[in-house]
Amino acid sequence: MGKADLHIHTTYSWDGSATVQAILEQAARYAQLDVIAITDHDTLKGAELAVYLGVRFGIAVIPGCEISTADGHLIALFIENLISPNLPIESTIEKVAEQNGICIVPHPLALAVPSVGSKKLTQLLNIPHLRETLIGIETVNAGLLHWGSNQMATQLNKKLMLAEVGSSDSHIRNMVGSGLTNFKGKTPSALKRCLLQRKTQAIYNNQGNRIGYYLSAAYRRLLRKAGWVTWTPSPSGPFMLRPLSEVQKPSGSFNA
Repeated sequence: MGKADLHIHTTYSWDGSATVQAILEQAARYAQLDVIAITDHDTLKGAELAVYLGVRFGIAVIPGCEISTADGHLIALFIENLISPNLPIESTIEKVAEQNGICIVPHPLALAVPSVGSKKLTQLLNIPHLRETLIGIETVNAGLLHWGSNQMATQLNKKLMLAEVGSSDSHIRNMVGSGLTNFKGKTPSALKRCLLQRKTQAIYNNQGNRIGYYLSAAYRRLLRKAGWVTWTPSPSGPFMLRPLSEVQKPSGSFNA
């Protein structure tokens, strides 16, 4: 079975504390994932760099984005062109479809984050052409403070019958892989096929020491506000703290 984490943020998100390089190293070497998706908030820059560097780090990367819609956040995967934020979610899904991408609802029903509610989600799935693209739902989001949201999403999906997705929603590098999507195969194309067939499994990879995680996340957020982020110079290189201005460079400048 392949292992994927389909909701990861880098420093190209305002709240991400690890560079693309650090995320790739964590995913490939420590979490030992087969596929990841970089889904920064309303930008494809992190995803584009990750796709470029993924081969060097030994991991397959799906280009993606966590898009802010008028009705809550929406994850778009397998897209190459940025979609404007704050559109009605119906329009956003249609624009993802135009790129032959797919959509996943992240942290549905969750508290304190912009999430799509059950009523809206049911309405969307009653529209046939939207259901062809809106094919997955996070039933495991390991980054949520209130885990009851995942339980509610799991119960909701018993009625919706979408592909279940497990993700870390990582904003720090050592959270990558804490929520997983298991699928038959090892490649992005195999994963997409399993999602379309609703043959994926969402699991928690690590349910321990959640207090430690949130303390670490708070610490890394403070470091990010001060301009310092987690970076690694190359595959199998050591993790280190560096000023964001020194490590966030165009993809062509990386030399592993």
